[in-house]
Amino acid sequence: MSLDEALRYEQEAIKALRDRTNTRTPDYYYGLGMIHAQMGDYDQALYELGSADSLLKHIPDDSYHYIDTKRNQETRGRLSTATILALAGDLNEALVVYRDLYVRNLDADSLKTSYRHALLASG
Repeated sequence: MSLDEALRYEQEAIKALRDRTNTRTPDYYYGLGMIHAQMGDYDQALYELGSADSLLKHIPDDSYHYIDTKRNQETRGRLSTATILALAGDLNEALVVYRDLYVRNLDADSLKTSYRHALLASG
């Protein structure tokens, strides 16, 4: 795939994601971040995850948001962040993020699986 084709594919994926979501949700920004990560733009990917974190601050702790609790949304965001950091080659920082999740006693099985995926992706 040429660079022009890859950029066109990225723009189409971003447009499709925007078209499917009438409102900006944390999942929207997680998806957008992963698209940027796949294209190698790790700074933009982490910026999009920061946008998701900003949205999460406005969701009450006990409310449901598109079937997910705020805690589940936060967990996905942290796992996405760690995966992007690992893909970008910053394994030490990725491990810090994973360790933080583990200490918070979040879903340990998901954490182990995502950690393995991040290590495999990083080579």
